[in-house]
Amino acid sequence: MRTLAEIAAGGHTKWLVLATWVLLLVALSPLGSKLAEETVDDTESFLPASAESTEVVRLLDQRFESGQSSNGLMSTSGAAA
Repeated sequence: MRTLAEIAAGGHTKWLVLATWVLLLVALSPLGSKLAEETVDDTESFLPASAESTEVVRLLDQRFESGQSSNGLMSTSGAAA
């Protein structure tokens, strides 16, 4: 057991572990960008079609096609107050 600890904590081993992680990061980074293209991250993907939240998302998508709905939400909530 002591021999294994000496190998793991050795002077050269820590640099080897670091180099391995850097190589893995560089090798796998293109896969991460492809994963972002495949994921569906909108509210409609996990809520029922009849949910009020889903209807609000559809309405916001229709009225704010650029996706900047935060300004619209602020202005409508300020007008109601």
